Amino acid sequence: MIVVYCGCILYNHFPLSGQVTIIDIGQRDSIFLTTPIFRKTCLIDTGGKLAFGHHKNTNNRVEQITIPYLKYQGITHLDYVFLSHQDADHIGDLHVLLQKFPVRRVCFADGMQNNQAVARQLRPFQQQVQFIKMHLSDTVAVAPELHLKVVWPNHLSKGINEDSLSLIAAIQNKRWLFTGDLNRANELKLFKSNYHIDYLKAGHHGSKTASDPQFLKKINPQLVLISAGRHNRYGHPHP
Repeated sequence: MIVVYCGCILYNHFPLSGQVTIIDIGQRDSIFLTTPIFRKTCLIDTGGKLAFGHHKNTNNRVEQITIPYLKYQGITHLDYVFLSHQDADHIGDLHVLLQKFPVRRVCFADGMQNNQAVARQLRPFQQQVQFIKMHLSDTVAVAPELHLKVVWPNHLSKGINEDSLSLIAAIQNKRWLFTGDLNRANELKLFKSNYHIDYLKAGHHGSKTASDPQFLKKINPQLVLISAGRHNRYGHPHP
């Protein structure tokens, strides 16, 4: 029994495979990536509260779902957190994550630090977390088997949808593309010619403002994943 117990602990902390997980936090975005064995960990966006008129959703999905999930996986810290843009449903719970769970680096498109909503969340943690400003074509070598390359924006970011930090993750000869809430016009600017993507996380929760048919034809994905809340009021994904 002791051998079995020790084996389970080792497997939990040194898994033989990596993973890409779309965390189930409703009408929000949060994607978790890990590498095998000596595990490196990345989170793309944290999700966050959505406000509708005078009603404010007080559910804290990072504390209720994300952190328990990470601990269940035997994860003690995050090596990287990438921020796509300012919207609350993408980074609204960033401050909660930074308060409640160890994070080593936070990465964002250069210019986002000047956005008041983003700066307000980052400011209290500037002594304990490394902030990395990213530019077009920058690559983060998380591990030999996981590289992330910036493919947008091509200018200083204001933190809006059109500036969404877009990343290609190269994982074991497969390409994943994460585009935040990037709009159709800028999707078409990502690649000058056909560029095959194996797995696409659909932009803007499957909204009609993203996933331009010409763009999908250009990248020809094998699988498309949509992060949207069940029966959400936006009607996402759009037909």
